[in-house]
Amino acid sequence: MLAIAKNKFLEKALLIALVIALQIPAAAKGEEVKVLTSITPLRSLAANVMKGTGATPEALITGAVSPHDYALKPSDAQKIKDADIIFLLSPEFETFMAKPALQEQNKGKVVFLAETEGLKLLPAENNPELTDLHLWLDTENAAKMVQKMALTLAGKDWKNAPVYIKNANETIGRLRNLSASTAKLLEKVKTVPFLVYHNAWQYFVKQNGLTAAGTVLPDEDSFPGIKQKLYLKNLVAERGIKCLFVDPWLNDDKAAKLAADLGVVIKEADPLGTNIKGGTPATYYFTMMKDAAAAYKDCLEN
Repeated sequence: MLAIAKNKFLEKALLIALVIALQIPAAAKGEEVKVLTSITPLRSLAANVMKGTGATPEALITGAVSPHDYALKPSDAQKIKDADIIFLLSPEFETFMAKPALQEQNKGKVVFLAETEGLKLLPAENNPELTDLHLWLDTENAAKMVQKMALTLAGKDWKNAPVYIKNANETIGRLRNLSASTAKLLEKVKTVPFLVYHNAWQYFVKQNGLTAAGTVLPDEDSFPGIKQKLYLKNLVAERGIKCLFVDPWLNDDKAAKLAADLGVVIKEADPLGTNIKGGTPATYYFTMMKDAAAAYKDCLEN
């Protein structure tokens, strides 16, 4: 559950926002703040904070494309140039933004959300010395990032500071409810073991107490060899594993063949909200998380 004191945050945030406003150049009079994010979940969180201001954030990556494989397009360069604020996770996550982010950071436009105070950070499964940066899949982390977004926006656009702070508090409340409803939905399948194809789900799994038995791909570029396949086959037999959760952009013939060899069922779980139809940017994060919980419950209880 999210342990955040609403009034305390509101009072502290407004004070900090006013201090920031004195240090950061405000947006031009009469102009909406232009916000750019790397991925759809961050865009959705920002959209919740920005409701009622007339501005809507954009995301660079849309559709079923992995951030690890993304390459900037010419149109992206203009978006980066025009943005007042750019919300990213980390130079280690959005590697395609490494050079542009450094340039824009020097202009005070880039905010790396993985540096937000108070985040729950987990080590990467394939390299404990690195941080797993799929941190938006924990609602407590999402709440912390919402706070960071609100303070950043308030500092850039101080006239709308009360709106940003109010929206942040309301969004945190919705995240608290989402956390509770997800935990309740998954309570009966917590002990059922499963495999993940690409380990994007560590935060979601740990927050909800699920039983991930193993990961197929050490990273998205390395398909398991004979030794790893044999290990997985034995693991499936020993643990009675039935489900393999796959990201939409990795659900291909290789994944299908491996699932058939292992004797498990493939179930898509989308950590980026790439398959969401309808709704608004502000609803995407919540829809994505509800869809993920439903996918896990559906496969694990059957």
